[in-house]
Amino acid sequence: MNDDNVIKNAVKQIKDLGVETVKEFGKAGGQITKGMSAGELLGDINNMSDEELQKRKMEEEKKKKEEEQKLKAQIKGNDLEGDMKKLREKEERESADLAAARDKEEKKRQEQLQEEQDQVEAPSNPHKQKKKRGGAFLPNDKKTQTAEYSKKPD
Repeated sequence: MNDDNVIKNAVKQIKDLGVETVKEFGKAGGQITKGMSAGELLGDINNMSDEELQKRKMEEEKKKKEEEQKLKAQIKGNDLEGDMKKLREKEERESADLAAARDKEEKKRQEQLQEEQDQVEAPSNPHKQKKKRGGAFLPNDKKTQTAEYSKKPD
C-alpha cells in the first residue's frame, strides 16, 4: 500500500510541475509579443503603388505565356505516331538481325558437323590405310571346328 501511495504522489507532483511550466511559458510568450510591434517583426513592408502592381501583374502574365509556349512546343515536338513507328521499325530490325545471327550460327554449326564427319570418314594418313582387296581374296566357306574334329581317334 505504501508503495502505491509513493507512486501516486510522484505522478501528481510531476503533473503539477508540468502545469506550472506551461503557465509560465504562456505568460512569457505574451510579454514577448506585447514588447514587439508588427513593424519590428515584418520589417520594411510598404504597400505597392498602382503602377508597381500593374507592372508585377504584367511580368507574371508574361512568365505564364512563356511557360505555356514552352509546354506547347514540347507537346508539338512529341510526335507520338512517329515515335511509335520508329520503335516498331527498330524492333523489326532487331528481330531481323537476331534471325540472321541465328541462321549464321546454324550454318556454322552445320559446317562444323560436316567437317567432323569428313574427318571421321577420311583417315588421317592414307599410307597407313589398310589396303582394300577385291573379291579374289574373300575367305572361302571354311569348315568350323566342331566336336567331331576335336575328338581323338580311338
